Amino acid sequence: MNLRVLLISCLWLTPAFLAAQQPGFQEVSWDLEEVLSPSSIIEDANGYLWMANEEIVYRYDGYTFTAFQPGDSVEGRITALYPWGESSVMAGTEEGWLWTTGGREEFTPIRMADAGIQALHI
Repeated sequence: MNLRVLLISCLWLTPAFLAAQQPGFQEVSWDLEEVLSPSSIIEDANGYLWMANEEIVYRYDGYTFTAFQPGDSVEGRITALYPWGESSVMAGTEEGWLWTTGGREEFTPIRMADAGIQALHI
C-alpha cells in the first residue's frame, strides 16, 4: 500500500518538476536606424555590458540600452574600452583621444597620442 502511494505521488508530481526546468530567454531588439556594429565590447564589475560603435558608447543592463556620447572635442572612431571605477568606462579613439563616461568618475577628454588607441590595459 505504501509503495503504491509513493509511486502515484511521484508520477503525479513529475510534471511539476519538469515545468520548473524551462529555460528563460529574453528577446532584445532595437531600431534598424541605430544598427549597432560594435568596435569594442567589455563587461564591468557590476555586470553591465558596454559596447562602442563608431561614435557612441552603449551600456546594456539586461533590459535597456543607454547611449553615451563624447564631447565635441573628441575626434575619431571609438576603438577601445576599459571598465573604469564604479559603473564607468574609459574609451579610446583612433585619433588618440581618451575619455570616460557612464558614472561619477568622469574626466575631461585628453589627447594621449598622435596615433590611434587600439587597447587599454592597467
